[in-house]
Amino acid sequence: MKNNTAKLKITICGYYGFGNLGDELILSHLCKTLHSTTNTSVKLFILSNSPKETQKTHKVKVFNRFNPFTVFFAIMRSGVFLLGGGGIIQDKTSSASLYYYLTLCLLAKLLGKEVIVFAVGVNPLKKFNRTICSMVLNMSKCVIVRDKFSYDYLKKIGVGTKNLTLGVDPVFTQPITKAKSKPNQVLFVLRKQESITGLDGAIANFASFVYKKTLTPVTLGYFQKTDFEFCKNISELLPNDVKQGNALEFSFENLNLFSNVNFVLTQRYHGAVLAIKAGIPFIALSDDEKLVEIAREFSQFVVSPSALNCADSLTKAFDVLWQNYTTYSQNIEYAGSELEPKARQATEFLYRCVNLI
Repeated sequence: MKNNTAKLKITICGYYGFGNLGDELILSHLCKTLHSTTNTSVKLFILSNSPKETQKTHKVKVFNRFNPFTVFFAIMRSGVFLLGGGGIIQDKTSSASLYYYLTLCLLAKLLGKEVIVFAVGVNPLKKFNRTICSMVLNMSKCVIVRDKFSYDYLKKIGVGTKNLTLGVDPVFTQPITKAKSKPNQVLFVLRKQESITGLDGAIANFASFVYKKTLTPVTLGYFQKTDFEFCKNISELLPNDVKQGNALEFSFENLNLFSNVNFVLTQRYHGAVLAIKAGIPFIALSDDEKLVEIAREFSQFVVSPSALNCADSLTKAFDVLWQNYTTYSQNIEYAGSELEPKARQATEFLYRCVNLI
């Protein structure tokens, strides 16, 4: 190991400060991981949409990601620019965020900094964006992706395998305390989807169906404040005996709830990750490639929320899962147990890329 006592400055950029718990869990992992090395003194600069909130939560130096002067200052003072993680390589909503991230990678490279892309997820890109993305990522010292779909896709669009590595999502390292008693709740991790009409009714009907099958209350939860109204609408459609209180906002403090349920319906990628970590069978209600891929990788059900028969597909999937619950539980626990060593390998690779070992 290197005996490096110099202070290494790293600027970290991702979808931080937007109130999305999944991304904040990733940032928490990065901060703890990079500060945990005894090899060198590390100083982190975070680019965030909400600098005060991010600084309070993670106890690091934070800059406004939309202030070009402070962004330039942070990168200029750093030796390493780290992009990641999360599903930020995408242009489904717009190309603006993709260009933002790639521009900062390019700026860091032009300033002579090491560029590392860590634990990102990739969605299919438009043709022009594929060309730009592969060009910029090939300039990076290393690109570590969190799933096989992203790895295969980046190879396909021309990112060289020399600096491309398959890792895992950092949230798989999140400790979840196992329940001491038998779980007796059902958990729905929900998100608002403007383009799909009638989805709240379909989910409410499914919640009532699940309650009749299991006689356990349904907890509605969300990772981002913008999803509260959607959860509230569904809650209002449910009888009191079906729902477990009001819609719950997940935080760092209440993630152990995942170990106290026996089934998860999730519209969020990290809802699936935490279910896997807790060894809980789940149904992915999504058309999002990254969530569909992780559900299939762990042999769990996928239902399209935009399908005309969405409600029927949910009940049929749950019937099969519930009838074969032991098998699905054992499968997900076995597959999940193999993730810890992969997470450690990804962390060690990150250390090597940043020259911490």
